[in-house]
Amino acid sequence: MGISGVGKTALINRLVTGNFSTTSPTVAIDVRICEIPAKGKGEPTILTFHDTAGQERFRSISKPYFRGADVVLVVVSSRGIQKDLVDCLKWLNEIESEAQEAKFILVRTQIDLVKNRHSGRKRVEEDDELFPVFGKEENLGETFFDVSSMEGWGIEELKNYISEVL
Repeated sequence: MGISGVGKTALINRLVTGNFSTTSPTVAIDVRICEIPAKGKGEPTILTFHDTAGQERFRSISKPYFRGADVVLVVVSSRGIQKDLVDCLKWLNEIESEAQEAKFILVRTQIDLVKNRHSGRKRVEEDDELFPVFGKEENLGETFFDVSSMEGWGIEELKNYISEVL
């Protein structure tokens, strides 16, 4: 979940296919499935992604898709417009009641557009941009992921983490 234009569709496409493509904004919901091979002899993990439209007018029809979710990716852009972060937090607060059992994972996309930013798992409290907005959100935990869907940076680490928390 996230507001319009933060790269949710590009992120899901990279997670599912391993490729980057530019797309038009999602209208309503798009469903994508990804299989993560098991480590050792276990069963593979099947991930179903519901790519929800970020425009405010689609939020009411998106909410039911969060019911029963195991994981919710909370996606924000590295372009760091404070208003966008606050809007995303409001949207997050609206869906928390729909996804009460879900693990929420904060993902900051488009890090290829920012100098001196590296991909991977990081601590929210150590980030000057995210901590003021998301630092008190208990559902998000203490870590987040910086990724680039375009370059593929941080994608495998995020995918492995999703598999671990399921």
